[in-house]
Amino acid sequence: MVRFNLERRSRNRAFTLIELLVVISIIAVLVGLLLPAVQKVREAAARTQCSNSLRNLGLAVNNYASQRRQKLPPVDDGSATGTVMIGLLPYIEQDPLYKTILKTSTGYNNVVPLLVCPSDPNSSPNPNGAVGVTSYSANFLVFAGQNSGGFTTGVQNISAAFPDGSSSTVIFSDKTALCQNASGTNNAVAWGWGTGSATSTLAKPDVSIAPLFAYGYLDPTTNTWKNGPGGMVGTTTYFDYKTQTASLCSVASTFHTGGINVCFGDGHVQPVNESTAGTAVWFALLTPNGGETGLGDF
Repeated sequence: MVRFNLERRSRNRAFTLIELLVVISIIAVLVGLLLPAVQKVREAAARTQCSNSLRNLGLAVNNYASQRRQKLPPVDDGSATGTVMIGLLPYIEQDPLYKTILKTSTGYNNVVPLLVCPSDPNSSPNPNGAVGVTSYSANFLVFAGQNSGGFTTGVQNISAAFPDGSSSTVIFSDKTALCQNASGTNNAVAWGWGTGSATSTLAKPDVSIAPLFAYGYLDPTTNTWKNGPGGMVGTTTYFDYKTQTASLCSVASTFHTGGINVCFGDGHVQPVNESTAGTAVWFALLTPNGGETGLGDF
């Protein structure tokens, strides 16, 4: 009888404090080992999603052009629907939103899922309820074109827009949904922001809010690159990567590790290594008619 009680007590013996601490320590070590792996998987999935979004934008541009005598969507033609992103809405499964904007000039604060990057913490929730934000922006040098006064509006032809080749010219890039202007004020990057004026000078659009980067032009009289207000062009331009708060509105930017996702004129998407930021190669990828060849790996 005594032996039976001893056996029962032995079977019901609880963990000691030391044993419990050992178990907790083992679990903590396992979590520490697994967490970086989980974060890498999440980042890889987010990068893939962003690549697909950029690819869809590239396809949308080509579809837009095929239905409009090879014309590219305008940077701004003075109408409610005359901006790059708005013009592409029907080609990214947002035709109802496009029609709403066309009929009522409302809907600019809508969230368009394809235009939001899951790695961009500034895109959700919407940092500015008055506008719908985007994590991607268009290359001003491609969509605006150039003339002696600065740029043209909405007359670029896709077949003639890439003298350097569509496969080597960037048309879209990551750009964080919150950026910082020259005075240090944070602005939301809005997919529907336009100037409301078909001006042919570099006075507009407001690049601090518009989904654009590489905002400027080549001065034909001096053969030098000049920035538009709040813009940045030339061989000293760069892109921000793994930003902590808000990048400058004048440049492309990303929260992805290792580099930035870009879409080229032929629709293919690839990352550009962070070591390319701030080099002549990066700007060469942005210029559609710079005459650069043999850029090598980037």
